[in-house]
Amino acid sequence: MRRLRKILIGLIIVLVAAVGLLWFFWWYQISPLETLQSSKGVETAVGAEVPVIRRMTAMNAHAMAEPVALDWAQDAQLLSASATWQTSSDILSGEGDWTLVYYSPQNESTALISVVEEGPTLINIRHLEDEPQIIDLEQWLVDSPLVVTQVLKEGGVEFLRSQPGAVLVLTLNMEGQGGWKGRLIHKETRRTFAVQLAADSDEIIAVQQTG
Repeated sequence: MRRLRKILIGLIIVLVAAVGLLWFFWWYQISPLETLQSSKGVETAVGAEVPVIRRMTAMNAHAMAEPVALDWAQDAQLLSASATWQTSSDILSGEGDWTLVYYSPQNESTALISVVEEGPTLINIRHLEDEPQIIDLEQWLVDSPLVVTQVLKEGGVEFLRSQPGAVLVLTLNMEGQGGWKGRLIHKETRRTFAVQLAADSDEIIAVQQTG
């Protein structure tokens, strides 16, 4: 009887050990798979491309476009920059999609570069017979947000109240004396409001309204 009890106890111990070993091997095989799946999930979440809207001021756009312009021509100089907004959007930031024109004296040509949220793109190249007199880039000190502020301050707010749906067009001209022009244009009524500023200060050069 005592011998039978020892045998039973031994069998129970072996059975428990066998179950433990089976559980261990099962866990070892499954665990790496679960860990891999889990890590992939985190990797996907972290590495997923979240769409980011990158809107730029004129100076930000120039900083992105200039390397493209210099790849086209080492003597490329900024000639102009422009952007258009629907006034129902956030115009106070002065941030948007820009079109910049660079001039190369050596090539006697201009390069049109578009800067949008995806980055800068060289659109086309045109021959220019007459060489423009371009001011030094260091004289460009006023960025687009200040231009928008001045346009609204000088009468743009009142114009928009009477002409809802007008578009805002900002243009930086680096030729001649240089300067900014901010225009509010209503396409249906053809009424316009424009403010002209210097490129190196917030000095108002002219305010014009038509229609």
